[in-house]
Amino acid sequence: MAPNFVGPKHGTDVRRRLPAWGAALVGIVALGGAALAAYLVTGSGPSTPSFSRTASYPPPRSPTAGIGLVRQDSDAWNATAGYQAYSYLIVSRELATRAAREPGRSLVYFSGTDVNTRWDAGVPYRLAAAKGWLLKAAGGELLVNRGYPDNFVADVGDPA
Repeated sequence: MAPNFVGPKHGTDVRRRLPAWGAALVGIVALGGAALAAYLVTGSGPSTPSFSRTASYPPPRSPTAGIGLVRQDSDAWNATAGYQAYSYLIVSRELATRAAREPGRSLVYFSGTDVNTRWDAGVPYRLAAAKGWLLKAAGGELLVNRGYPDNFVADVGDPA
């Protein structure tokens, strides 16, 4: 038995036809869905030919002006070669010695708020202490960087 379609007036049959453009839209969506499903199942589209050998060029022996490289840890450093080709090496403190051996300019990234007692990290400790540029806790003791106990925390908001 067919379902009974009831319209605004009880007992009237209100079946509507889908316009031609609507049917075309439904067909396009269905076709697109089928294409997407096929793409996801089979992977990418047509495969590209693979080459048996790729070209390999040796890195330049001296730095190329204007190019640089950033490396944060030893794993990243070890995964790359040809550091002599870069005019700038921006590294973490951990890699400072390695970067200093390369012919380009090495820049060591570290926290700008740290004032180290063992070396000058931009502002010598004695100068920062004498000028009052180090932050203090409520009890008056200097704030220390928890990760680096030789680093005190500078007051970057100090206008001096």
